[in-house]
Amino acid sequence: MKKIIFVVHTIITLAFTFMPLLFSWWINALVYLVWEIHIIIFGRCILTDFEYGKNSQTTFGEELLKKLKIKMSKNSYMFFSKYIQAPLCIILSLILQKIFEIKPLFF
Repeated sequence: MKKIIFVVHTIITLAFTFMPLLFSWWINALVYLVWEIHIIIFGRCILTDFEYGKNSQTTFGEELLKKLKIKMSKNSYMFFSKYIQAPLCIILSLILQKIFEIKPLFF
């Protein structure tokens, strides 16, 4: 089960990374909206902590911040991840599409 959770989160992360290259901005916005609603409804997701061999109740972003040694309060992080992260990703994808003249493959 631990490996399945890790693989699913890795696939989702890779999908979000390459999505701006595949779809137009409105598809990206819809997917990010659904993802954010999922995060708001289900709250924190269980990620496997392979370093210590146990499950930890944490989000992927919190783990990344710990590894990068960036300090952020829990409330600030939750606000950022729920309300700011998705719009920033969409805006960044639009900027990258304009700068590099990326034509989405679908839609």
